[in-house]
Amino acid sequence: MRPLLAIAALTWLGFSLGCVAFQDEIGQVALDYEIDRVLVPAIRLTPPIAVEGEDVEIEALVLSPWNVDSVSLDICGQNPDLPTELWGAECFNNPDLIEPLSLRNPAVWTVPELGRNCIADSAEPVDTGIPTDCASQIPIRATGVAGEERGMGTVQVRVLRDGPATLPSLNDARRELTFEGNPARGEDIGLVYRVDWDGPVDFRWYVDAGELHHTGRTTTTWLQGDRHTTRNQLAIPSGYVGPLRVVVVVADPDSGGWRSPTSGNLAWDILTLEVE
Repeated sequence: MRPLLAIAALTWLGFSLGCVAFQDEIGQVALDYEIDRVLVPAIRLTPPIAVEGEDVEIEALVLSPWNVDSVSLDICGQNPDLPTELWGAECFNNPDLIEPLSLRNPAVWTVPELGRNCIADSAEPVDTGIPTDCASQIPIRATGVAGEERGMGTVQVRVLRDGPATLPSLNDARRELTFEGNPARGEDIGLVYRVDWDGPVDFRWYVDAGELHHTGRTTTTWLQGDRHTTRNQLAIPSGYVGPLRVVVVVADPDSGGWRSPTSGNLAWDILTLEVE
């Protein structure tokens, strides 16, 4: 757990700390920002929506205090013949539904052609409960391994028969992560992240060590045109010496974000401070 400042921030957000029970994952994200184990906090899809017969690049952000030995990618519930809706990590509890995609990160997934057993293909549609657009929602999982430790993360991918001609991607947006102050042990430094995006964005923060005064989750604090600016402040431990990573993941909440991670439309940036 973080010091009292972080607890006060959660109290302000309206979460109950009596039993450390959070109404959703926002509270957990706000406090769980130290890279003290193998983490997979983000999986990016380019383009963010999959279309049959086309390629999608999948890249997982794997953070670890140790060297990462391997990253594997799997998909769950893929069924080209019928629309499928399966959500979250629970799908991977059934080995019969899991298909390996790649042992490389990033990797390219060629979306299989969809079957024709959809209402949209019928001359006389009937109400069977099958979506008329033949769309599927299925999860992709990334597993990072470092020695005997491992971490996993999932993202939902929407599979369509036909997709939009162009789809804006946060990975193509102009982004900048900078710091203010002296990155020395025992010092506080300011952290500033900027991204150009026509729409709302949310931010997650991760660090190798130290205390983030604004916790691991922030929103836009200044908006000028399409440029979003968010700020944080890092207290570097007095005994820390060496490289210290600051990682920011930015996501579009309208296409999933953190509250309902239905899209891989996100990006991340890493700043390495040399602490003396």
